[in-house]
Amino acid sequence: LLYAAMGDEIDLSAVAHDAWAKGKTVAYPRCLNKTGHMAFFVVDTPERLVEGSFSIPEPSEDCLPWQPTADALCIVPALAVDAFGNRLGYGKGYYDRFLTDFEGVSACAVYHCGIAESLPADEYDVPVANMITADGVRTAAVIEQVGVKEAHAVIDDAAYASEETGWDAADEYDA
Repeated sequence: LLYAAMGDEIDLSAVAHDAWAKGKTVAYPRCLNKTGHMAFFVVDTPERLVEGSFSIPEPSEDCLPWQPTADALCIVPALAVDAFGNRLGYGKGYYDRFLTDFEGVSACAVYHCGIAESLPADEYDVPVANMITADGVRTAAVIEQVGVKEAHAVIDDAAYASEETGWDAADEYDA
């Protein structure tokens, strides 16, 4: 489960292309209403993403609903995250509502500079179990998470980051 990046969120299109090449199911969220509910729909090509709510690309109406599995990996957008997995995003709560019933592995993709010691969190905020950065995977929970290292390998592709975004991991991290 991926997201279509907006603003300063990490672009996961390389993760989607890698997953499609490996024959994996890729799903993106679609806002169901303005009250904060969303569902994921299977997307088999980037052309199946169309402008949706809040001008964020969403699965087209002909995409099939994603069927939940216990081994699913949901990569959540975040502008910042703390050591406990509390995220700072755009504040609508869509992912908090979704993660409440999600039984798979949750992770957020965040720039290294977006990891904070502590962030404010309310009782309805749902933390993620893992944080994926260009320099590694950090675990907020004490349990082993399956699937996160594979996603990290794609996100950590410095050639992709440099070519597509102008950001060069070598400028920030020791190789």
